[in-house]
Formats: sequence, structure tokens, C-alpha cells
Amino acid sequence: FWAAPRRAPNPIEFDGRDPLHFSFIFHFAVLWAGVWNLDIPQMEDSAIVTICEEVEIPTFVPKEDAEIETDEKAEKPKGKEDKIDPSDLKQMEKEVLTMLSENPSLSVSPVEFEKDDDTNHHIDMIAASTNLRARSYTIKEAPRLEIKRIAGNITPAIATTTSAVAGLVGLELIKLRMAGKTELEAFKNAFLNLAISLYALSEPGPVEKSKVTEGVFVSMWDRWEVRGGESFTLQQFLDRLKKKYSLTPMGVVQGSSMVYMPMPMYKKKLDTPVVKLLKETEPNKFDMVVTFSDAKGANVEGVPVVRFSLRRKSETSTKSDTKSSRSDKK
Repeated sequence: FWAAPRRAPNPIEFDGRDPLHFSFIFHFAVLWAGVWNLDIPQMEDSAIVTICEEVEIPTFVPKEDAEIETDEKAEKPKGKEDKIDPSDLKQMEKEVLTMLSENPSLSVSPVEFEKDDDTNHHIDMIAASTNLRARSYTIKEAPRLEIKRIAGNITPAIATTTSAVAGLVGLELIKLRMAGKTELEAFKNAFLNLAISLYALSEPGPVEKSKVTEGVFVSMWDRWEVRGGESFTLQQFLDRLKKKYSLTPMGVVQGSSMVYMPMPMYKKKLDTPVVKLLKETEPNKFDMVVTFSDAKGANVEGVPVVRFSLRRKSETSTKSDTKSSRSDKK
């Protein structure tokens, strides 16, 4: 599925005479009945097919505003994420509660996956849904035994290596939260292979810092940040940077757009609020590249990304809203 070339899916029309279609419906229905603790009647396959064919499925209608991005390198536009309508959730909750109140004998029980019981329909359901997806994408279908092998390997991986990694990461996060009280030697890199019982820990080295100008050093993790309100102008923004780092801002670039250069045509932008000149990279945050020159007029190399953070209305302005996200002083 993930290998090139990417394939477009093809819709599959239900055919009760197709063993794969029947297998998906049958095994899913049995598992769903088990969740609701319903009795499973003994029925002929033909009777099940007849019931399925009588079900009226609404015609699929694509969204009018749907946009399909075909460029794999394109980033997902901000604010375009799929969102669930809260009213749909409320309606679903209402329908479920109504059904339960009208049928007090109904109860719900979780179904725990077990691959080695060939009578519980688990692997059959997984195999049917896997091969239906493969057929939709014109991918070679896999035999049930191969699917059983792969599905069986997923659970041990989640229960062992993944949980071990999550625990080790959690420990390091606790140490990070205690920064200032914890020496660098207390942090650890972990290398593990549970298949051969290999557990190796090593101490990380200090982050490499480069000199930007006299007394100012930055690492790959640094970011210079200025905070201000919605009316904070570009001129105020540049002045704050100059005062903080004793460097003269020469240009502001965001993406492929030139926001400011010390030229007459850009002078009118100096009185414009920053939020009107830049696009958000994160909610209430505007990242950009700022070029600087030193006291001798030479270009300064190695300056990190500069961020303008929109101050919340509840916050009050301090003497200096300019800060570095990490220590930039030696």
C-alpha cells in the first residue's frame, strides 16, 4: 500500500456470491453480536445473502468542498484538518442511549483479540477486511495464514518493545522537567533489542553551540522570540531584536515571501502590525527568518529562527517581551 506508485482506490459493489464479501459481512456480524451479547441464530449462507441484498445503502455523495491533494510533498493546509461536527456526536449519543433504554436487556462487552482460536472469527474478520482493502487498491491479496502471522506479531510488539520505549521516554521527560536540578550526566540514550536481551545506555554529549557574535552563542535547538500584542508593529519588532542582541535587523523573510528589506519600497510596512504581515505557523505564533548585520556592517551567520508570539489579552506587558527560547549567552 505504501510503496510507489501510489494507487487510487476503486469502489467495490457488494456481491453476496463473492466469498470475500460474504466472509467480511458474516464474521463482522458475529463479532458485533458478541459485543452486544446477542444470540447468534443458525442460518443458511443463502439466507444471510438474501438479507444483505435487501439492505438499502445510501448513495455515496462526495463533499462539495472536498479537495484532493495529489502532490505527496505538499503540506496539509493549516485549519483544513478533518473535524467532527459536535451535533453529530450528540445525535449518535442520543440514539445509543435511546436504544439502550428501550432494550434494557442489552449489555456491551469488550472483545479481546486472540489469534490462536480459529473459532472466534477474529483472524477471519481481519483477513477479510485486509483483502477487501487490497482489492480496492489493486494490491495482491494475502492468504489467511500470512495475515494471521502478521497480526500475531503486532500484539507482542505493542506489549513489549513499544511499552519499554514509552517507559524510557517517560523517564527522560521527567528529568527534562527537572532541568536545572539535573546534570547532563543523568540523562541517558537507550539502545535495546528484546529479541537478544540487549539493553545498553549511554550518556548524551553536550549540544554543540556556535558563536553568532561576541557573547551570543546558539545551538540547533535555539529560537529567538519576541512577544507582543496585535498592534505590535514591525518597527517595534525590529527595535526589540536590535536592543536584545546588539545586532541590526536587515531583512525579514517568511517562506518564499520577502516581508521587509531596508529599501524605500518597504518603509511603509514598518508601521504595520506584525500579525498583518505574516502568516501563522502555529496558533498565535509567527516564525520567520531575520537577517542581521553587526556593528561593522558585516552579515551575521548562524542566527536561529525568529518567532513573534501574540500575547494573550490577559497578559500584561513587561519591561522586555523579548526572550530566547533557550540560553543564548555563554
